[in-house]
Amino acid sequence: MTGSDGRDAFSGARVDLADVQRLEDTVARLRAQDYRYGGGACGEAVAEVLPHAVGLLGGTVRGTVRPRLCTAVADLYNLAG
Repeated sequence: MTGSDGRDAFSGARVDLADVQRLEDTVARLRAQDYRYGGGACGEAVAEVLPHAVGLLGGTVRGTVRPRLCTAVADLYNLAG
Protein backbone atom coordinates (compact mmCIF):
# COMPACT_ATOMS: atom_id res chain seq x y z
CA MET A 1 0.00 0.00 0.00
CA THR A 2 1.44 3.34 -0.95
CA GLY A 3 0.56 6.60 0.74
CA SER A 4 0.07 9.90 -1.03
CA ASP A 5 3.74 10.66 -0.46
CA GLY A 6 4.70 7.48 -2.35
CA ARG A 7 6.20 5.67 0.63
CA ASP A 8 5.39 2.04 1.22
CA ALA A 9 3.08 1.87 4.24
CA PHE A 10 4.38 -1.62 5.14
CA SER A 11 8.08 -0.87 4.88
CA GLY A 12 9.69 -2.62 7.81
CA ALA A 13 6.38 -3.92 9.20
CA ARG A 14 6.43 -7.56 10.23
CA VAL A 15 4.50 -9.81 7.84
CA ASP A 16 3.76 -13.21 9.32
CA LEU A 17 2.13 -16.42 8.17
CA ALA A 18 -1.35 -15.26 9.25
CA ASP A 19 -1.05 -12.22 6.95
CA VAL A 20 -0.08 -14.45 4.05
CA GLN A 21 -2.89 -16.91 4.79
CA ARG A 22 -5.42 -14.06 4.74
CA LEU A 23 -4.08 -12.96 1.38
CA GLU A 24 -4.19 -16.53 0.06
CA ASP A 25 -7.81 -16.85 1.23
CA THR A 26 -8.70 -13.57 -0.47
CA VAL A 27 -7.08 -14.70 -3.72
CA ALA A 28 -8.95 -18.02 -3.52
CA ARG A 29 -12.30 -16.23 -3.07
CA LEU A 30 -11.57 -13.90 -5.96
CA ARG A 31 -10.45 -16.78 -8.18
CA ALA A 32 -13.69 -18.66 -7.40
CA GLN A 33 -15.66 -15.56 -8.36
CA ASP A 34 -13.62 -15.30 -11.57
CA TYR A 35 -14.32 -18.93 -12.47
CA ARG A 36 -18.00 -18.63 -11.70
CA TYR A 37 -18.84 -15.27 -13.28
CA GLY A 38 -15.93 -14.38 -15.57
CA GLY A 39 -12.96 -12.10 -15.26
CA GLY A 40 -14.82 -8.82 -15.13
CA ALA A 41 -16.68 -9.89 -12.00
CA CYS A 42 -13.68 -9.59 -9.71
CA GLY A 43 -11.66 -6.89 -11.46
CA GLU A 44 -12.55 -4.06 -9.09
CA ALA A 45 -11.93 -6.19 -6.01
CA VAL A 46 -8.55 -7.30 -7.35
CA ALA A 47 -7.62 -3.68 -8.03
CA GLU A 48 -8.48 -2.79 -4.42
CA VAL A 49 -6.50 -5.66 -2.87
CA LEU A 50 -3.44 -5.47 -5.13
CA PRO A 51 -1.78 -2.36 -3.59
CA HIS A 52 -2.06 -3.88 -0.12
CA ALA A 53 -0.65 -7.21 -1.32
CA VAL A 54 2.29 -5.56 -3.07
CA GLY A 55 2.90 -3.45 0.02
CA LEU A 56 3.33 -6.60 2.09
CA LEU A 57 6.39 -7.39 -0.01
CA GLY A 58 8.07 -4.34 1.52
CA GLY A 59 7.60 -5.65 5.04
CA THR A 60 9.88 -7.81 7.13
CA VAL A 61 9.13 -11.38 6.08
CA ARG A 62 10.79 -14.54 7.40
CA GLY A 63 12.47 -16.68 4.76
CA THR A 64 9.96 -19.52 5.08
CA VAL A 65 6.99 -17.18 4.61
CA ARG A 66 8.35 -15.09 1.71
CA PRO A 67 7.84 -17.75 -1.02
CA ARG A 68 4.17 -18.10 -0.09
CA LEU A 69 3.75 -14.33 -0.04
CA CYS A 70 5.36 -13.99 -3.46
CA THR A 71 3.15 -16.75 -4.86
CA ALA A 72 -0.01 -15.14 -3.47
CA VAL A 73 0.92 -11.74 -4.94
CA ALA A 74 1.73 -13.40 -8.29
CA ASP A 75 -1.64 -15.18 -8.24
CA LEU A 76 -3.35 -11.86 -7.60
CA TYR A 77 -1.51 -10.28 -10.53
CA ASN A 78 -2.61 -13.23 -12.64
CA LEU A 79 -6.22 -12.50 -11.74
CA ALA A 80 -5.71 -8.85 -12.61
CA GLY A 81 -4.85 -9.88 -16.14
